Amino acid sequence: MPEEVMNWLAEMLLNPKAGFQSLLARNNAASDAELPESALLARSQLNRALLKFVAEFIGHYPYYLSKTNSISRCVHGDLAKFILGKINRADSAQSYNLSFLKLTLSCLMQITARPGWTVGCSSSDCLLLSLQTLQSLLEVVSAFHVGRGGMSMSYMGRGITRCTALCLRHLAHEMAKQLQSQDWPRNWLFTRHAMVNSVGESGLHWLFPLWSYRDSEVRAAGVGIAAALASTESGRITLTTQCHSIPGGIWAVAFSILLDSRECSMVRQQAALLLVNLTSQSMPSGTVLPTTPDTVWQGPIVINEETQTSEIGLSALLILLHHTEYYEKVCALLNNVYRYPMIHAAGNVGKAADSSLLTTLDSQLTLTTSGSATPAVSTGLLVDIGSFSQSAASILATNAVHDSVNSFTSVNGRQHLATREGATNVSTSGVDSISNLSSTSEVLESLSVVTPGLASSVCLMLSNLVVLEPKDALRCIVQQGIFKSLLRMVSADLLGAYCLSILEAKRHHKRQWILAFQELLNLLCDVINLIKICTSHEVELSRNLLDDGSVLQQLVLMLGVAFPVDPDLNLCCQNLWETVFSLLSSLLWKRSDEAFLAMCPAVVKHWKVIAGQVVNILQEKQFQDSELWQRSLTFIALILTEEAKLKMKLHNQRPDDVYYVSDRLDCPENKDGDDDMFSCGTGTTVLCQVLVKAFDTVILKPLEFFTSKAIVVNALKSLLAVSSNAKVAALEAGLLEILLEHIGRLQMKISAEMLDIIKTSKKKRNPIFSEMIMILELLRNFLFDNEDIKLSACKSGLSNLIHSIWIWCKLDLSLMSCVLALLCSYVAYCPSASSSLAFTSASAVAFVNQSKVQAKAVHSSNSLVHCLIKLMQKEASAGNQTILKQSFTLTATLTLSQECRGILWKSNFLQDFSLLSPQKSKKTKTNVLLESLWLNLLLNLSFSSDGQNMIYKIEDGVPLLVEFAFDGLENQQKSALLIIRNLCFNSANKPKLLTNERLVPLFLRCLELGSSDLKTVACSAIYALLYNNQKAKGILKNAHVLLKLQEANNHFHYIGSEQPWAENCSQVLKDIFILLKV
Repeated sequence: MPEEVMNWLAEMLLNPKAGFQSLLARNNAASDAELPESALLARSQLNRALLKFVAEFIGHYPYYLSKTNSISRCVHGDLAKFILGKINRADSAQSYNLSFLKLTLSCLMQITARPGWTVGCSSSDCLLLSLQTLQSLLEVVSAFHVGRGGMSMSYMGRGITRCTALCLRHLAHEMAKQLQSQDWPRNWLFTRHAMVNSVGESGLHWLFPLWSYRDSEVRAAGVGIAAALASTESGRITLTTQCHSIPGGIWAVAFSILLDSRECSMVRQQAALLLVNLTSQSMPSGTVLPTTPDTVWQGPIVINEETQTSEIGLSALLILLHHTEYYEKVCALLNNVYRYPMIHAAGNVGKAADSSLLTTLDSQLTLTTSGSATPAVSTGLLVDIGSFSQSAASILATNAVHDSVNSFTSVNGRQHLATREGATNVSTSGVDSISNLSSTSEVLESLSVVTPGLASSVCLMLSNLVVLEPKDALRCIVQQGIFKSLLRMVSADLLGAYCLSILEAKRHHKRQWILAFQELLNLLCDVINLIKICTSHEVELSRNLLDDGSVLQQLVLMLGVAFPVDPDLNLCCQNLWETVFSLLSSLLWKRSDEAFLAMCPAVVKHWKVIAGQVVNILQEKQFQDSELWQRSLTFIALILTEEAKLKMKLHNQRPDDVYYVSDRLDCPENKDGDDDMFSCGTGTTVLCQVLVKAFDTVILKPLEFFTSKAIVVNALKSLLAVSSNAKVAALEAGLLEILLEHIGRLQMKISAEMLDIIKTSKKKRNPIFSEMIMILELLRNFLFDNEDIKLSACKSGLSNLIHSIWIWCKLDLSLMSCVLALLCSYVAYCPSASSSLAFTSASAVAFVNQSKVQAKAVHSSNSLVHCLIKLMQKEASAGNQTILKQSFTLTATLTLSQECRGILWKSNFLQDFSLLSPQKSKKTKTNVLLESLWLNLLLNLSFSSDGQNMIYKIEDGVPLLVEFAFDGLENQQKSALLIIRNLCFNSANKPKLLTNERLVPLFLRCLELGSSDLKTVACSAIYALLYNNQKAKGILKNAHVLLKLQEANNHFHYIGSEQPWAENCSQVLKDIFILLKV
């Protein structure tokens, strides 16, 4: 049926003026008895027809249409109340109209299966409608089942019991979701006042018989109700206290059902979910004296009859787990999961192999919450499904028989995976066909098939156990081989085959394939999540996972599975992507470079799958700020950050047989004729452009969205750190302009909130500063080692922009450190950027052509260079080593600029070098660092002739350098000797050097006792000093000096064959002897 017609019918059904609701609301009145028999018959037929229509329509109305329709939802609260009013409550089954009651309950079952069905009732609120429904349903189920003795084995009222149980299950989930109070499970306690022997009876007496009912779907619903009640602490306490009459209590019931291999899988699944909720809260542990039930959740209680003491909580749970051999049976369960959509008895293997791929057990395997209408096939599949290694037919048809099952129990129900808060409210619509599938003794005596849903629920419980008691749970998981079983289940082979089979399936079979595929995807999500929890707690398990390259490859391939044709199925795919990203990110976070090296082969090989998925997530507005959005960007940030860290650690030396992600990011475009946008550098451009767009969107949000901003910034920052192609793409996408504009906005915001910031700056960091630091770090990575971007930033006025926020950097040392690091990257190997700092002004406007400003302006009296000088002088006495080191490093780079050198000299800052004392015996760490920083600054200054003249003009500058070369630390000696060596090249100032009597002895001492570096520099300095200088020749021709030089030459010549540097020194000394003879 077309969607337009479905929507029209939905509006007619809910429109009070259409008359439909009036017909539903009409009940049999006393005056109806006066009507003729034909009129009563017609009215009865009309009521039945109305109920059948409502049930059929809601059962086939797609859930996604109810969310996009103009009306709030298909199932309105008034509609549910009208249907509820047709249930005539009585004390006995004989007082009911059985056929009409069954039809009414079937209709109500379809209504309650829709989430939010209690919302929107005009005459009562959500709580009142829920309680009215609960009271009516409990009276019905009690009348037809509870306390009727032998009638419990009869087929009378079986359909009514089934529908009522499913309605109760739906109601439990609705109350858990809609009601604010956590005490709603107490409303489920029910006692029939008419019963004589009701004193002391459990309030859940109506629930217990459902757990052993002959119909498997009723049993599943009964256990599912208990699972929903256990979703809150109040419900868990209620279940425990009300099940005291059952041997072992609720825990014994749950374990016995779950571990019974002959029980139907959907019943075992609900038992597993019950245990999930029972273990979802921390519990005490130890031995206590038996006491009355407390109002605090204590977990299970195991009583020791001899000592009259009780093991409670966690210790009692461990006893139960080992007593029931839980882990051994769970391992067998996980090893026998049936992942295929068809089930055949072992005797029909040959027939099954020849049957059609689309043959199923029951054509009624559909959900009440989704219809048969399928949206138009989308062409937006993320990855070509045909790229999987095997086709749908070759994988699914040949594996249609479960090898370990001799016969089977058919399951005509489908339950979505439940979280710790409770199972979802989905039931089945194939109610009438159940009796034909589970009534034979052959089926009841056989082992049940382990469905993916059952395995998913077991994985949830294992996750809870690892969280509650990691040591014992992980030991058992490893010993019983459960972890290996989990790794074997991580496979993407069937996923592509399922997608193809769904597309090729006939319309009436398509929904069955979708349901089976959803269960498989949910299973993979829970398996991967359990693996994540295990590897987070146990290092050895994470190593086992990282050593298995095939599992990592399968995980990456799962990111390429998408099915946008069906919204519900695509949501399961999205959950799988999120889980995979979370596991990979966890491994990178915990194991760092070890995880990176292990993931590299899979990530590099299937990079187009990862990049394509991230681009798809970022481009879809529905994903923005979602968990999937955050997890995908976090993974990109971590994987690229680990690569950058590894390169720094190995000094850019690539390990053998290792391919970096950057190899794919920076590979030539259209390599090998591959047109795929993510197979070469073109994919980097697309990924970077999408990240820049996402950054531009999220950065405009208020400060409260700092987490979302940080996630995007980290991903973009990591990409720019490892990929040169990404920097080019980001520059073309306008990232530089976006960053500078936002820094300007933050600067204006800081100025507007100046008073508040100054008051709170000493107590806590202002959030504006945190965002400013984040933006500046991104800009630093963007500028690093790219001259084109630096020139663009220079022309856009970055220097003036930094100057405008300098005053605020004084309030926050982290911001100051970030600005200094940015400036260090900005001016490195970029003379234009260095010179621009000499022309800045705090009042200047950014985004002006800086080159024109430099051509017209003169040095500012308060430029950034002046600010930097004041900062260094302040920190030299304050002792902040981080700021001191960064500021001197920046200034050392600026000395390579003539404009900056002029400011340094005119400010008289260089004279502070004479205040140092290399011979001082006791020095603080700050003093030692300051001396090294000064020497590094002067070393850069000595590379230019005017810089050398500045050093000569420093008071006692040369004698201090000689003292550092004699008495300083090893690195200080080397720096000082290098400065002196550079000064020796200045012909005009050589006589000034020679006036220092310790200079030549310094060179001779270095040749005799110095390290290889010092000897090499000393030889070079002597040669430079001697060249074209007669006074130096006269000094060096001294017999003592010549003797020392000759001894050094002989030594270098002796070891020259083994040490290349010694051979070079020997050659330099030979040239020196030649000059001395001239």
